[in-house]
Amino acid sequence: MGTTRDIYVVSAARTAIGTFGGTLKDSPPIDLATTAIKAATARSGADAAQIGHVAMGTVISTEARDADLGRVASVAVGVPEETPAWAPPRPDRAAARDRCANQAGHICSARHR
Repeated sequence: MGTTRDIYVVSAARTAIGTFGGTLKDSPPIDLATTAIKAATARSGADAAQIGHVAMGTVISTEARDADLGRVASVAVGVPEETPAWAPPRPDRAAARDRCANQAGHICSARHR
């Protein structure tokens, strides 16, 4: 039998909602992700070095470096490289209801890591 670990979501942030080819089209995903993690860290009041896990939901990865968006963005804001950080994959054409469920699924997945 495994041990029980307490998981706390101490903060969350999201980027603006954009449309394909809209005003965010020239914003690199890594910049948007870094901004969101920086905002979540500031809201939590924690130092980035205290963060124990980063799970970042994404919609569509457009560049090779975006494949590990959670890792790259979290390290960019000062989360230690040893801290687990990931952006779980999501089907690109999921319905809106599936996107919400998917984000909750990220929390459940983080629990098992």
